[in-house]
Amino acid sequence: MENEAYGTDQKAKVKAEAVRSVHERKHNKMFNKFILRIQKNALDRWRDKVSAHAVGKARSNQVLGRMRNRFQREAFNRFKKFHLDGKQGDRNDKSVEFMAETLRLRALRKHYHAFCAYTHHHKVAKKWWRRVFGNFDRQ
Repeated sequence: MENEAYGTDQKAKVKAEAVRSVHERKHNKMFNKFILRIQKNALDRWRDKVSAHAVGKARSNQVLGRMRNRFQREAFNRFKKFHLDGKQGDRNDKSVEFMAETLRLRALRKHYHAFCAYTHHHKVAKKWWRRVFGNFDRQ
């Protein structure tokens, strides 16, 4: 009978151990799932932060690129304006020289024509003077 009691007792211990191990496995499974879910949520939050940072960084790089392009365009426009103003100044200097030379030539031409006209009028007047008053001497 002892053997039977020992066998029953042994069976009860084995059964209790099996039940306990099932409960433990369920508990471990639930706990492991819980831990894995917490880790997955933490990893997802971290991934969201990194992607948000990457998006923000991409946007900031885009804004910086646009600003760099704008600053380069403005710098080039300032250089172009400076260069064209210099060329315009050279053209203005040349045109001033040209206008001064043109005015000088006009003044010379005006004086020359005035001198020629004076000489011509003097010759005509002298010719008529001789015709008109030259006959008085003959009479």
